[in-house]
Amino acid sequence: MSMGSTATPPGERTSARRMLLLSVRPEFAEPLISGEKRFELRRVRPAIGPGDVVWLYSTQPRCALIGGVAVAAVHRQRVSTLWRRVRGKCGVSQADFKGYFAGLDEGYAIEVCAPTPLHEPLTLEELRRRVPGFSPPQSYWYLNDARERDARLVRLLRPAARTLARA
Repeated sequence: MSMGSTATPPGERTSARRMLLLSVRPEFAEPLISGEKRFELRRVRPAIGPGDVVWLYSTQPRCALIGGVAVAAVHRQRVSTLWRRVRGKCGVSQADFKGYFAGLDEGYAIEVCAPTPLHEPLTLEELRRRVPGFSPPQSYWYLNDARERDARLVRLLRPAARTLARA
């Protein structure tokens, strides 16, 4: 993708929806799931694209899987240009934005839509009880139905996933 391109090219992903479990600090996770925050900033681009689903694990002190969002687009831009796109919709000040992307020429913003909170967030204790071997990702992991742990988690999320599938 060239520096001038901002959104995920249509041919860059397969037709199958990917699901990503993303660990996010509560001050960023809660606004994502409420719809107040529309962009999740990343220094490194996860392999996701439009129509994929991001499940949000809110880290300490909340320690719970709180819901999911659909990916509308993934933007890759020069950091200065990216700020103009996401300001007011990314949950951070310009100073924090610059600090986060310090040392990089370009950055990524995952544009999200269809925030879908779980009716009852799944606490870490509950996740470990219902999904043996569950441990929250340090940053993120891709859910893969071929792994028993992931298949169990996907079954738990099925009702909310139906809502996101319509996004």
